[in-house]
Amino acid sequence: MVLNTGLLDLLSEQELRSVIAHELGHLKCGHTTLTQMGIWVSLALSGLAEMTFGLSSLISTGLLLAFYEWSRKAELSADRAALLVMDDLNPVLHSMMRLAGGSSKYAHEISLDEFARQSDRYQALDQDGLNQAYKFMLYNNLSEGIFLTHPFTVERVHHLQAWAKSQEFQQIRQHHYPRAGAEGSVDVSPKATPNSTAPNPEAEALRRQIEELQQEIDRIKKTP
Repeated sequence: MVLNTGLLDLLSEQELRSVIAHELGHLKCGHTTLTQMGIWVSLALSGLAEMTFGLSSLISTGLLLAFYEWSRKAELSADRAALLVMDDLNPVLHSMMRLAGGSSKYAHEISLDEFARQSDRYQALDQDGLNQAYKFMLYNNLSEGIFLTHPFTVERVHHLQAWAKSQEFQQIRQHHYPRAGAEGSVDVSPKATPNSTAPNPEAEALRRQIEELQQEIDRIKKTP
């Protein structure tokens, strides 16, 4: 983990802790492994498209969309991890706001309340189906093959504020959550307590798709 001088100059000590907690949340959730798998798949898909003269593009586009959507959701999970570590919403939101466009010179002019209102206005756009399509295209530029790995900060603020008010977060704060076993395992079976976390179906689906893709690549390579 690297903290550059710009980050050190921009953020307070509490805000720096929230950034570190966010990154450690990625590690704790196992996101780094899946991210590396996703990068490998992206490279493999590029090679597969060349071997099949572009016929695999329909399949590969769906896989890429699924991966980058998962990547953006992973950022929301890491934001939650930062909130759990800090147990205070303000430093997490302040760090997001500053990283979104703040500067040391104008730090005294930024307003968290105004930033939160901007987040609410952005979410209100979902009431219009056309705006939902615009949002999709902002995240996924299919013509250029460019996909955003992070949600817009105003969207992250909205989701984290909502989770901070949720019953799930309050239960965790009251220490009602599954404990690690003797070997570091966590009981996430369907018969566990209602507050336990079930396996992520999107991550499992992505793993299966990657395995199927590898099998198809191996088959093509063996074809005379």
